[in-house]
Amino acid sequence: MSSKFSWSHDYTSLLPESQRHLLSRTTPYRRIIAAALLAAVLLLTYALGTGDGAGKASLAAIPPTEAEIEDATRPLFFSLVIPGGKKQDLETCRTVLSAQVLNYPIPQILPLDSASSQPRDEGQVNENGVDKEVTETQPPTPAVVWVEAILKWLGRTPPEGEDGIVLLLDEPGVYFQLRPQVLLQRYYRILTEADESARATRMDDVKKSVLHSIVFPAATCRLVSDGEVGARCDAAPDLSSKPLGEGYMMGPVKDIRQLLTRTLVALKQDPSASVHNIFTTLYTEQLLHRQTQVDQSWFTFNQDPELGITLDTASHLSTSISPSTNKSTWKTLSTLPPEITESTPPYWTVFGSEPTLPHTATWSSVLLFHPSSSTPHSPPLLLLHPPSTPPSQRTQTWKSLFYHPHARTLYTAAQHLPSTIVASIPVFASDGRTRLGDRTFWNRKAKPDTAGAFNGGLRKGLQVGDALEEDFWPWRDMCGGEAEVEGVFGDGKGPWVGGRFY
Repeated sequence: MSSKFSWSHDYTSLLPESQRHLLSRTTPYRRIIAAALLAAVLLLTYALGTGDGAGKASLAAIPPTEAEIEDATRPLFFSLVIPGGKKQDLETCRTVLSAQVLNYPIPQILPLDSASSQPRDEGQVNENGVDKEVTETQPPTPAVVWVEAILKWLGRTPPEGEDGIVLLLDEPGVYFQLRPQVLLQRYYRILTEADESARATRMDDVKKSVLHSIVFPAATCRLVSDGEVGARCDAAPDLSSKPLGEGYMMGPVKDIRQLLTRTLVALKQDPSASVHNIFTTLYTEQLLHRQTQVDQSWFTFNQDPELGITLDTASHLSTSISPSTNKSTWKTLSTLPPEITESTPPYWTVFGSEPTLPHTATWSSVLLFHPSSSTPHSPPLLLLHPPSTPPSQRTQTWKSLFYHPHARTLYTAAQHLPSTIVASIPVFASDGRTRLGDRTFWNRKAKPDTAGAFNGGLRKGLQVGDALEEDFWPWRDMCGGEAEVEGVFGDGKGPWVGGRFY
């Protein structure tokens, strides 16, 4: 027999165990008195904490210190990581161009080496009595390869980059349609709203530990019953049910490393598990900890279940395009949120004089994908496709993007974009109104000619902790094949060669 979790709180749990036991033994009359006394204590505590509002007003009126302003506006690195990318791959090429014409960070491609191996279980021996881990190896699962490739890249982060933000895609085939400053503003807004929601509904001991930092794509996960240690994730209305985290994750380097390190341990304990099912389990443990207030040692071998995960349930950052999507979801929107209208215009270039570009176009005049399930007038940034999406559907999406007809010219212009600064966004105090300044986001690794991507995999001889020494893949080498040229540009003009327009 299972019962739904109730998010209402039994306030008797605030009492010590001995007092709860005593309360349970009282007569109904005494129980009423005890409950009334407890309610009075809680109301008095609340009144002392809030007063008539003057206390809250005085706290809100305290100006931020210089140290707080400096921390809030401290520049950060911003990285775009694409595991599974490779040369002469159409979806890799589309994702790279999609990111670069909108001035996202120079992509970091992580090739996945399925030929690598891992030791067998320690303690086993072969027929010669020699440890198998020394003489025999077995190929790791694709999930282990994926996680290890990312952890190796994260492991070469310089100390000053630990707080930097990473947009980590599942794989190539994600298309961007809005600027990075929009993505970053929405990312921080999701975190702020999640923090406020958690602190408004949880008890004090949980409030202190709740600080969200990692965002997963739209899915609603909830605990199913009192007896189940598991979660059910229901996707947004326009999606089918799926495990948590399919498509991307976004968060600070140090926090994503912690999450993936724990994921790798779970994968090696259960090779049949998938990465996203483990994400779902870890998120479940976080939910269960917040809901039940149980001791943390109950979870994951004394590891803290609080991983700072929250969900983009409103599809502010991404949406998944199903094969049933029709053209009616592509439209111009006369009313758009400020983070879009105030961002760099859609066809802005360094030179501003390319004759074939509509330089004066605004975001309200270009076609954007806007699913019916997302917030009105707030189109998402990342367009995801389920793995089963046929190539024809991906091509239809690609050709519908506003920049596709001008992809060749825009990519030539993007070649000359400054590769240092990616975006700058306003930072506000906790009241949401007082502007503290701006935070600037930098490419983790800059390059004068930005047309292409870094091979972020470990070069031969390098180990985790070594300096960042990625090879750069120029566009012509990575995407110069006939299939890639036609699939990306589709204009019959042959390979992209770069150049300048005045």
